[in-house]
Amino acid sequence: NIKFSTLCSLRSLDLSSTKCDDSVVSSLCSNPKLALSHLNLGTTKITDKSLEGLRSAFGGSLRSLSLDDCHKLTKIGLLVFFTPSADLGITVSLRRMSLTNLNQVVDDELVKLIFETADMRSGGDGVVHADLKGSVLSDRSLESIAKHANKSLEYLDLSFCHSISDAGAGYLCSKAGRQFKTLKLWGLQQLSDDFFDGHGRDGTNFQVEGAWMDGKRKGGAIQAKKKQKT
Repeated sequence: NIKFSTLCSLRSLDLSSTKCDDSVVSSLCSNPKLALSHLNLGTTKITDKSLEGLRSAFGGSLRSLSLDDCHKLTKIGLLVFFTPSADLGITVSLRRMSLTNLNQVVDDELVKLIFETADMRSGGDGVVHADLKGSVLSDRSLESIAKHANKSLEYLDLSFCHSISDAGAGYLCSKAGRQFKTLKLWGLQQLSDDFFDGHGRDGTNFQVEGAWMDGKRKGGAIQAKKKQKT
C-alpha cells in the first residue's frame, strides 16, 4: 500500500490497471502538500466520487489526465468535474487527456466543455494532446476542437468515432495550425477520398493513421500507415 501522506514532491502518478478505487483516490487527495500535474487512472474502478475529490485537491495543478476504460464514471460526473464554477472549486484545465472507450459518456456536449475550459484566454490555445477513441462525438465536436485548440493541438485520436464525416474532419484540418502533426482515424470506413485527397495539409508535416488504408495516398497529401496483420 502506498502512503500518499508521506509524498510531497510527487507531480506525476500512474495508477492505471491497478486495484485503485475511490478509497485510494480519497487517500491521495487528503495530502495537502501534493500538487499533481499528471495522473493516469485508466482501467480502474473509480466512480464520480473520485472526480469530486480530484477537482478539490488538484484542480489548479492538474494538466494531464487519463481515464481510459473507467466504466463506472458517468457523463454527469464528468460534466460537473469540468464545469467552471466557484462553488465547485478551481476549474480543471487540461492540456493532455485520454478518455477512451467510455462508450456513451464522451459526446459533443462534454467535448465542447473540456476544450472550452482548457482554452482559458479564448484564443484557441488549449488542449495539446487528446485521445478520444471510441466516443460518440460528431462533427459538432470537431468544430469545438477547431475553435478552442487550433493554435495548440498537436495530436488527436478519433478512432472508432463513427459519427464524424469527411466534412467535419476536413474542417478541423483546415482550421488547425501547423503544430497539428498527427490525426488517428482507425476503423472509420465512412471517411472517403473527399477528405483524404481534399484536406490540403502538407504530407511532410502531417500524418493520418488508419487500419483500412494502404500506403501513401495520391499526391503525397497524407503519409498513412497500414496495420500489418500476422
